Amino acid sequence: MTVEHARKLKSGFGGQIIMKYLDDSCERGDKSSCITLNIVQPLFPKKLEFANNRSIAMASQKSVGFVRVSRYWEQMTMNLRALITLAGQAKFGNRKVQVPRVKHSQFGIGDGYPLGTYFNMTHFNHVLTLGDYATLVGEKDYEAECSLADASHVAIYFLYEGDEEKTKQMLQLNKKQYDNISKKAGKDGWTKCPTLRKYIKENLKTKCFCVNVSNFTEWDRLENEVIKGAKCLTLSNWRGIGRSFRTRFSKKHLKFHAKDIQFALKPSGAILKEANRFRRVLYGPYIAVHIRAEKVFSAHGLSRLVDCVRVLAELVKVLKIASDITQVLIASDTSSFGSYAWEGQQKHRTLKNLHSFLVSSIGGIEYKPTADDVDRGVVALVEMTLLARATHLITVGKGSFQEWIVAKFLEQHREYDQPQWSLITMCSAD
Repeated sequence: MTVEHARKLKSGFGGQIIMKYLDDSCERGDKSSCITLNIVQPLFPKKLEFANNRSIAMASQKSVGFVRVSRYWEQMTMNLRALITLAGQAKFGNRKVQVPRVKHSQFGIGDGYPLGTYFNMTHFNHVLTLGDYATLVGEKDYEAECSLADASHVAIYFLYEGDEEKTKQMLQLNKKQYDNISKKAGKDGWTKCPTLRKYIKENLKTKCFCVNVSNFTEWDRLENEVIKGAKCLTLSNWRGIGRSFRTRFSKKHLKFHAKDIQFALKPSGAILKEANRFRRVLYGPYIAVHIRAEKVFSAHGLSRLVDCVRVLAELVKVLKIASDITQVLIASDTSSFGSYAWEGQQKHRTLKNLHSFLVSSIGGIEYKPTADDVDRGVVALVEMTLLARATHLITVGKGSFQEWIVAKFLEQHREYDQPQWSLITMCSAD
């Protein structure tokens, strides 16, 4: 990077800098000629004003039904958004949502830890109530109200687009059986689906249905035509709302988007305690780097990823001088606690070498948990808390979790009077 790059970098303090690195613009192999810096206004997360305890208590008295999910299908961020969008729809059925159990960023019922391992649940329900979403209840509350012997139950399996093979496997269907169910659900929007009992733990009294996601855009209609007043509802597979392999329920009624709710959540006390412990290792201000290498690798290949790391090392060197901050905290999905998207490649020598090169070239340190067997979701949230507290944050790649990190960082720096912080994004283009 040139002196002009360094000057522009410092002039961008107090805001966001988009760094673009374009291979095809290099002059005679000089990588500095490939780099452009654009200063933009940061997009701060929506600021929410929280409801008082009285309104929380009033909201908690209105529910007459319950809904739970057997399994959410993605990782931390998208699972959390799916949970929040369900709370937005459950309001129509006057239902509360059972909190899922969590393990390594996966959500569901069965094995795992309470959701309170990850988040401050009192605050979580405060935020949901403010947004006019349904609130969350614990497993014991659900079980007390939804005894299989005493309460009316409905179970639903959503037939997501492009999900034929997975559906046949989970419901133990052959092609003829699947085609029959799909045809009936396509005609009326839903059909009876007794084979669902093979997948979820429900008794013979539970009414089981398969639902075509394209036929339902209003949750009210699902309540009226399929659920029909059942007190307790189990969704075997919930992926949230959107296009492609998600449901099509309307979100027009929502006061706040699921992202707004998500960005306002607070980590659990245990996560804050662990973040504070490691923060003491970082004496004074620090620069933070978050790398979503899998996104760069999958879009552009290994050579592009390696080039991004090399340019990142140059950027950090210049930023250290411009900010007079020498400490660098690194969080990357190439580490042993990284994203499950790398699971099949974690033992690959190239990936390990890349991670070693990343850490050594930047001269940074990584968060190290004190426990030997630690949950990946806990590690991710501790890292997020530490990244948000940095004076400068550099992000490489992109993704929903990184978007969340950026929101937390900007929220942390929203009220800063002195322009001594910066958010720098790089290698994030498709």
